[in-house]
Amino acid sequence: MSGTEAECEGLDPPLTVEEKQAEGMREAYECLVETLINATIKIAETEERVFSREAELASLFAQLAETKLVLEHVLQSTSWRITSPLRKAGQVLNRAKEALRGVLGP
Repeated sequence: MSGTEAECEGLDPPLTVEEKQAEGMREAYECLVETLINATIKIAETEERVFSREAELASLFAQLAETKLVLEHVLQSTSWRITSPLRKAGQVLNRAKEALRGVLGP
């Protein structure tokens, strides 16, 4: 065996250790990449749910605004104002009935 071959054989063990370190680093890198991909997928799914909830909320707010508008029209209508005394009389009668139940029992 020549001197150059002996020198090359002497280099093999350090390269093997370095190769093992490189393999370990590659595995760690692949694990990190997989974790990053999974986290990215979860973020995308969460964003999709958030957008869906935002759309639902926008729809609910639109329904609420429409309901408020209808209620406002009803409260300002002539029929609502005309029947106001009847509603007040009904409330008084209901309170009197509840008071009598409390005094007389069921």
